[in-house]
Amino acid sequence: MVCSEEQQSESGPLWGEASWILIGQALCSCGTPVYPLFITYVDDGVNNRAMGLYLGALFSTITIGSAMGYGIATLCLSLPSYLIYTDAYLPTSPDDPRWLGNWWLGFLIIGVLLFFVSIPLWFFPRFPRKTFVDEEEEDGDCKSDSSDDYVEAVTQGLKSLESEATHGFLHGLVLSVGRIVSNITVVCLILASTAIAGFIAGFQLFGAKYIQYEFSFDPDFASILFGLLLVPAGILGNIMGGYLVNRFAHERNDMAKMVVTCAAVCLILSPTLLFLGCKNNQVSCLTSLDDKNRYKCLFACDAFSRKQKQFTVDLLEYWTNAGEQISHR
Repeated sequence: MVCSEEQQSESGPLWGEASWILIGQALCSCGTPVYPLFITYVDDGVNNRAMGLYLGALFSTITIGSAMGYGIATLCLSLPSYLIYTDAYLPTSPDDPRWLGNWWLGFLIIGVLLFFVSIPLWFFPRFPRKTFVDEEEEDGDCKSDSSDDYVEAVTQGLKSLESEATHGFLHGLVLSVGRIVSNITVVCLILASTAIAGFIAGFQLFGAKYIQYEFSFDPDFASILFGLLLVPAGILGNIMGGYLVNRFAHERNDMAKMVVTCAAVCLILSPTLLFLGCKNNQVSCLTSLDDKNRYKCLFACDAFSRKQKQFTVDLLEYWTNAGEQISHR
């Protein structure tokens, strides 16, 4: 159902409604520090050799959360957005072109769950209790003088920051950022992490839409299928990466070689996605100008109601006046 120009001018820009979505996205962004803080917290409490496996299990939960999000979104979109209203003119089935799924219910459910899950975080100890013996005690080896100096310098820096005023803290923060930016290795890691995060975000946002339009699937089925493809691959990849680091990459050089090797394999295999797809559908009256097919389209539109979204007419793709795509199967 398309609004007229008069209705659109009367509704206005709708900034009041859109501002709530913007505020919600800003609040979601405020929770991003939980990832680096959790990594540091786990690193302080587990053995270094088992750190990779713990991180693999930790990041696999992100994939599980994405799958749960797709499932909740699919369930909510199958419900009408106007749960408390009853009107004879409102659509009652997702097959109706005027159907509007309950897009806001998923935000409400996830927000309530996040509130209750975040409460136990307040009771975590400030420093985790170590459940392992230090490596130098096991092997009888002592750390190098440079490592001791580094730890001592960091400890003294933290103590001085705690005792300084706000001005001194900001001054130290600026100096710390300057040292990080001047470190080429750290800058390369940050750029690589940014590229990976952008790739994952784009894949999660547009993967379901790509499946929907490329393979002519319904939006709900495309979301479910994308979630089924994403979850096993994400969990398996995180767990396998943690195991490989735990098993083979105990030193920094080994980790660097492993990262370069995995990145090279991904770069070589990525162009194969360009060949993943189907032949473009023939659209009646657009790519297929046969009058015979046009008459069949008009006959089919008369035979089916406006609420019918999909039906088959000689393997051609049709569009109704309501703007609904009628795909071949």
